[in-house]
Amino acid sequence: MKSAKHLLMVVMFTFAVLGLMGCGTTKVSLNKYMKLEASGYDSAGILTYNFDYTSYKADYEKKISLKKNKKKENLVIRGTAGDSDAELMLWNCVDYRIDKTMDLKNGDKITLTWDCDEETAKEYFGCALECKPITYTVSGLEEIGKFNPFDYLEVAFSGVDGNGTAYADVANKRSEFSVLNINVDPYYGLSNGDQVTVRVSTYYSDADFARTYGSVLAYKEKTFTVSGLKEPVELNAFEDAIFNVPSGAGVTISYSGFAPDAEVSITNNIPAEDPRSRIQYSANPSKGLKQGDTVEITASLTGSMVEEGYTLGNTTTTVTVENVDQYITSAAQITANMDAQIRSQIDDIVEAKYAADADAESTGHAMLGYYVLTPKQHSYGVAENQVWAIYKVNIHHVNGDASEDVTAYRYLKFTNAVLYADGTGYIDIMNYTQPEYGWWGNEGFSTELGDYLGYTSLDILYNQCIACQKAEWTIDSSVQE
Repeated sequence: MKSAKHLLMVVMFTFAVLGLMGCGTTKVSLNKYMKLEASGYDSAGILTYNFDYTSYKADYEKKISLKKNKKKENLVIRGTAGDSDAELMLWNCVDYRIDKTMDLKNGDKITLTWDCDEETAKEYFGCALECKPITYTVSGLEEIGKFNPFDYLEVAFSGVDGNGTAYADVANKRSEFSVLNINVDPYYGLSNGDQVTVRVSTYYSDADFARTYGSVLAYKEKTFTVSGLKEPVELNAFEDAIFNVPSGAGVTISYSGFAPDAEVSITNNIPAEDPRSRIQYSANPSKGLKQGDTVEITASLTGSMVEEGYTLGNTTTTVTVENVDQYITSAAQITANMDAQIRSQIDDIVEAKYAADADAESTGHAMLGYYVLTPKQHSYGVAENQVWAIYKVNIHHVNGDASEDVTAYRYLKFTNAVLYADGTGYIDIMNYTQPEYGWWGNEGFSTELGDYLGYTSLDILYNQCIACQKAEWTIDSSVQE
């Protein structure tokens, strides 16, 4: 009876220990759930691998549980509320590595090695992990094809012999060309018989290209012989019959503005049926021009003229600026009509001056000539020229019983006088300045008998009005006494 009681106590103690440790050891064979498979093309294959979690959970969800004396908080990965203990075991205790997954070829042997924490699996979940490596032999990969891009490339030549152009076009828009670069070298300045090389490249590696398109490039360059370029047709852009003609069907050159700031314009009025109507002309310089300047004219082909076989003989010529409106720069350029207007205005001024003067009268006046001043540097707001009309007046003055005869030298100053290309001129005859004396100015002199407008001598007028501007103005003179 005592022995039976002792046996019962041993059995009860054993069950108690088992209750603390879990429900025994559960064996988990990992290889059962891992599937390896290679796909793609030979030497460019890809390994796919998949752990069958569904089957694993179905087999172990009720067999694997965290031991009662272990806390989930002590695990590295604790999971979420809905995760089973079987999943917790897998996440905390099992990992793996594969030695090669890309660029596979038939016959390759791939090894998957398990990285198992068997101690944690046993201590926390009562599991014994079977972690034997998996060896997989690649097979069934398709043979890689050869893709010849030149079967789908068309190389063409255009233009004229000696200045031709080569280009490559894809006749059939195969998908491979979306990742191919095509280079033609050389591609311009070609003559019939020249050799050009067409090179095909891609940023894909051979393996990437094979994986994507099932083939590799069979050829990456090919040489072609230039042919079919047209014989050039030379055009004369400066033929006398059509260039720099006054008007009509030709190339006209015209000027606008006034020298020394004139501008040149070139207009091509050649009839459309003449290929020279498509020639473009440009001038250098095109602004800031004056009579006698030299301008370089450049001709160039436009649009597709080169491809159509046209060339130019001479591409440049020079023309001399002529027949341009200009600001007067010398006294010799004052026209007879301008001179007559100025003289008439001086006559009217002198007559008006002494018409109502009871004490003084003009006994005669004479035109002495012109000073023409032009700026040494043109700038905004500064007159383009100054035209000084110089004259003298002989005055008889009576003051009581006394009288005297004096000579006064005076001027009319005009600005921006113009000489047109047709030989006529223009001056704003009512826009002038003249000497002022008294309240408004000091251009005069006095004697014992009276005050007189003007200067006592031509030299004094010249020094005070003209010579003082030499630093900034160029002076031309026709003044003579």
